[in-house]
Amino acid sequence: MITNWTGLRRLCGLVVLAALPSTLGASNLPIPSRGESWSVLKTPHFLIISDARAGEVRDAARHLEALTVAVGKVTGLTINPSFMSTVVLLSSRVTFRSYCEALRGGSCADIGGLYQRGEFGDFLLIDGSDFDAARRTVSRELTHAIVEDSGPGVPVWLKEGVAEFYGDFSIVGSEIRAGSPNPAHLAEIRDHSTLPMATLLAVTEFSPEYTAPNLRRTFYAQSWLTAHCLLIGAPQRKGQLARYLDALAAGQPIESAFSASFGCSTEAFTKELLAYSQSSTMPLLKLPLAEVGSEEPSQPVPIPRDELLSRLGELFSYGRPDGPDAAMPLVDEGLAAAPESASALAMKGWLLSRKGQFDAATPVFERAVAAAPPLPLPYALYGAHLLRRVEGPGAASGSLAADVVKARQLFEKALALSPDYVPALIGFAQTTRGDAGADLTLAISRLERAYILAPARSDVAMLLAEFLGNAGQYARAGQIIDRSVATNPDAAIRSRARELRISLQTSATREMLKSGDTAGAARAIERGLAESPDPETREYLRRELARIREWAQVKELADMANRGDQAGALRSLETLLPTLTDPEAKSQAAALRDRLRAVPAAPTTTPSPTAQPSPTASGAQTSEVPTPPEGTSRYQEALEREALWQRETERYNQAVALNNRHDFEGALRIVEELAKSATNDEVKAAAVTFRNRLRARLGRS
Repeated sequence: MITNWTGLRRLCGLVVLAALPSTLGASNLPIPSRGESWSVLKTPHFLIISDARAGEVRDAARHLEALTVAVGKVTGLTINPSFMSTVVLLSSRVTFRSYCEALRGGSCADIGGLYQRGEFGDFLLIDGSDFDAARRTVSRELTHAIVEDSGPGVPVWLKEGVAEFYGDFSIVGSEIRAGSPNPAHLAEIRDHSTLPMATLLAVTEFSPEYTAPNLRRTFYAQSWLTAHCLLIGAPQRKGQLARYLDALAAGQPIESAFSASFGCSTEAFTKELLAYSQSSTMPLLKLPLAEVGSEEPSQPVPIPRDELLSRLGELFSYGRPDGPDAAMPLVDEGLAAAPESASALAMKGWLLSRKGQFDAATPVFERAVAAAPPLPLPYALYGAHLLRRVEGPGAASGSLAADVVKARQLFEKALALSPDYVPALIGFAQTTRGDAGADLTLAISRLERAYILAPARSDVAMLLAEFLGNAGQYARAGQIIDRSVATNPDAAIRSRARELRISLQTSATREMLKSGDTAGAARAIERGLAESPDPETREYLRRELARIREWAQVKELADMANRGDQAGALRSLETLLPTLTDPEAKSQAAALRDRLRAVPAAPTTTPSPTAQPSPTASGAQTSEVPTPPEGTSRYQEALEREALWQRETERYNQAVALNNRHDFEGALRIVEELAKSATNDEVKAAAVTFRNRLRARLGRS
């Protein structure tokens, strides 16, 4: 049975944990006793912590590592060099259930494993009492994570299809096997109508084909069959899948990328797929284990108690709002075993920071880094804590700059130890926000690296898009949003992505309008309309395009008047004015009409052309208006109004600058004033939204 759970998946007994609302008391958290024997085994892609026998740990490591390498070898996908998960392999069902239920806050009678995404690393909790029974669900979910982390914008059908293909992965003697015919999927294909291939290719995490139970069975079956056909069923198509993914990454539309890569239409491939499903025999993937190339695991070694409890504390700190409280007893027990343990001290400082106890956390972090630990995590945790303190309620303005500078130094230390450590790459970039003297190029290059290493992290994609927008690289920023976060199953992330996409589009058109390129601004909006998959963003862009076109019409008539055809310009204005919907375009057109009415003869001086609007960060519009004859009161009123709106816009932008410098109190004072007194409706609305966000950040109602 497949059900949705908080936006992530629960498949056949393996649960992917998201943030849970239930409460977990610290008293329910199991703490390994001092008499228990725990070991650790590191492989190229896993850190396995276990209380099982050495042979069982090595068998699990062999399976997980061979699966990881095989996925890349057979699919042609590039296995992310930074892919690393901490595996907690538990030797008894009773122990597994106690850990699982502490994490879930509920029964784990039907659960065989938990996959937990984390800010500083991912965890896989496995019931090792019968690894052979847990093998299918572990293989499927691990494959899903590997494919998802192989690059940005991996299609949903491919993630699910390849995961289903490798669900039966096993090592038999000296060879690996996978891809055996799935009777349930074949029956679904044979007994029910299939989805059109064009539909399958376009499915996202919130498409009905993925969320509706009656359609989802067909989607999973057809995704598996497509992956099976492309990976081992059609030798003539070898390499075509990789070309298709490259075409998608280059921004080609789905269907044209498909036809160019596979040499046929989606309709023709659907027929080919149906014929494949009717085959009397289907191939099975068999490869010599030596050909896969995965390394033979070494022997596990004992893990120090402080390291064990720090790792378990990190696991229990993720995924739920009360995680820091639940994890603290584990970390305190680790410190009891080794009071100066850098790992345990850093994790304790992080838990205190997440609880908002910033003053208590800082000296704990100082102890953690005092001995210059050789691991990047303590430095990254300390840097993240300082940024949390800067953004937290009641932060002292005088300490902001010093905290940010120190955080940057800590992230640099982490990167010196591990240049591809994603949390440090992200943290370094965050310390450059609003810093006019920071190296924006370096920050972007590090975020680009983080995006390559962690394409499944929406926070990386959003931050990179924001920085690219600040650097004027609007097209690249928009591409990242559309590929990586615009179709995220989390509605809150999609909403933030939409806001950023609109902000980027506004900034891009603003630059064009400032330079007088009204036609270019219109073309940019049209490209956004053609490329954006989000309905709300498209609706905004349609309104923006209509506004720009109205401004272009007014400018054209001003140019006509400047060229001497004042009578023609006036006639056209009289016709145009009733059709205009943008208030500013209408105001400018009315000012120009009144001027032309007042001066019916050829003017003695050359009139100034009407300038196009220049959107600001707040969405307000500023513009120049034609110089009217002396004494035109309506024009004078419009000029005064424009000047006032310009001052309000500048004040709003000043608040934005203060916010970027982490002076939240100063920014709040300005937007409080604008929210009350601004006469420009767009500035006022933006100020209200900004004010509410700042109040929430500062903990005020």
